[in-house]
Amino acid sequence: MIMVRSATAITGSKMIKICLFDMGGVTDIFDNAAMQRKMLAYLGDASHRLLSDFGEEARMLENKLCRGLVSDGKFWEAFSRLSGLPVPEDVHLYARFFNPRPNPGTIRIIEDLKAKGMRVVGATNVEPLHRAWHEAHHEYDVFDALYASDLMHLAKPDPAFFEAIATSEHLDFEEMVHVDDRLENVESARSLGIHALLFTTPEKLRSDFEALGLL
Repeated sequence: MIMVRSATAITGSKMIKICLFDMGGVTDIFDNAAMQRKMLAYLGDASHRLLSDFGEEARMLENKLCRGLVSDGKFWEAFSRLSGLPVPEDVHLYARFFNPRPNPGTIRIIEDLKAKGMRVVGATNVEPLHRAWHEAHHEYDVFDALYASDLMHLAKPDPAFFEAIATSEHLDFEEMVHVDDRLENVESARSLGIHALLFTTPEKLRSDFEALGLL
């Protein structure tokens, strides 16, 4: 009989029971900045700016879209007023230049964690159109569950994002690991007591999980 060792590991006084994975930049290979520059160039902006470069109100508007609090049409109407750029005829512009591809090294780590009995979930900031794209391409199928900002109406690095997941999973923060490529999200998770890992490469991530005794 082949015995499969559980991936659950003891760190401090708590056992890790779940791993949270970000999508863009971690589970997927995707350049959000490049996508935004292409969107703005499509609207006639030749300065190679990002949405956030148009000021705090633009950043807040982008956050609302990510949290599912504004529709695509209303987003572009408001952004047009801020930027002076035209409202696109295609209000689904956020999907036009969206071209992620799975990161095979990260996918293998997720599969190895699940093979050892670990629960692995997606924990992602995502616009509704991007979530629909991932769903259509079955990219969330690798996870046991999905926590998406546009459905939760919460977004990283807000600690409430992680608090909501802990409540849903009936776990303490010390029983969770979160993987993210953005330092502010890692620091937010760590501030709650979550074991947060800053993603750089799949090789480094595998080493980090080995150090935790999960692989």
